Amino acid sequence: FSSSSFHLKTLQATINMRITAHLTTLALTISPLNSFTTSNLKIHRTQLSASSGDDEAQALLDKVAQIRAELAALEGKSVSQVESEAKQKKDREREQKLTKETNATSQTGTERSASRYYGTPSLPEDNQSQILQAAAAVERAYKDGINRQTVRFALVPEGDEMYTMQEWPGGAQQMSREAGVPLTEALMAELRLNATSSAGAAKVFKQDIWDFDGSALVTAEASSGPEGDVQALVLANTDVKYTRDIQTIDETMNERLFILVNPFWRDVTSWGINLLAPGAKKLAQEVIFDKGYNDTYAFHRFSVRGETCAALKVYPCKWQLFAYLEDGYWETPIRLGETDEEPGSAQFAELLNEREEFKLSKNMRMLQRMK
Repeated sequence: FSSSSFHLKTLQATINMRITAHLTTLALTISPLNSFTTSNLKIHRTQLSASSGDDEAQALLDKVAQIRAELAALEGKSVSQVESEAKQKKDREREQKLTKETNATSQTGTERSASRYYGTPSLPEDNQSQILQAAAAVERAYKDGINRQTVRFALVPEGDEMYTMQEWPGGAQQMSREAGVPLTEALMAELRLNATSSAGAAKVFKQDIWDFDGSALVTAEASSGPEGDVQALVLANTDVKYTRDIQTIDETMNERLFILVNPFWRDVTSWGINLLAPGAKKLAQEVIFDKGYNDTYAFHRFSVRGETCAALKVYPCKWQLFAYLEDGYWETPIRLGETDEEPGSAQFAELLNEREEFKLSKNMRMLQRMK
């Protein structure tokens, strides 16, 4: 009996480690940073690299299945029961972690406000963290006189892990419905632009613009009066209609805060030649880029060298660079450094090569843990 018990514990530890490693492998992506455009609004999902890594991953899948079957036999349970218990354990650990984070952020008034205003930015662990971080950045920029801003959320549906690269089979409509609009509404409710305002005091509502684009205008009406109102345009693209909408809203808002949330462009070069709107690029330069609309908050996720990486901009700090490292049931963000300008893949690759944790590829690290 003691021998079986020892074997059971060994198998349990092994299965936890190997299943986590396998799930990490499945998280490899080939989609570059902000690969979507207005002509291709569907985001490409996680997919395994078409290389010898596929064979290794399949072999590991088979091995995991074998280990689970052995564990189930020793415990007198079905494989589905073993998988269900593993999932419940992960859920309990996640719940404990969320409870701890909730307690840490349950401060009120001045203490709560001050707690989110200082320190080197860390990578958000969930959407609530992302919303609070974005709100703090927007508020700081506004107090510095920046009333035209861009916010680029990591579009993560509620309940998904922040390191998971989402697919959007429903295109921009799904992206807006499940992430873009909910995140923006939460941001608008959280904003406190003056000392007398309080989170949640504003009345927040949305107006759909073009349903097939997923675009919307979210408004926060301040209880103190229209001078404190804020508007945010969600998922605008390079169609000239949105440029004109931005121009109209800009004129209406005057000195009040106006935010572009996850627009489908990077810079003015995103406007190509359009025979139906020959002056579109020039108009975009005048209406958008000459007015500012700099990124005050941005959380980008993408794949470099098979590693899930993240770039984080929180005004007024520099860009923070991270890579996720598998750790038990979780993927832990490892800070790689910081930069003044938005980083590219080459910069991430160089930093990854310098770090001991990432010397080996994910597949090789996984194989090492299985030995």
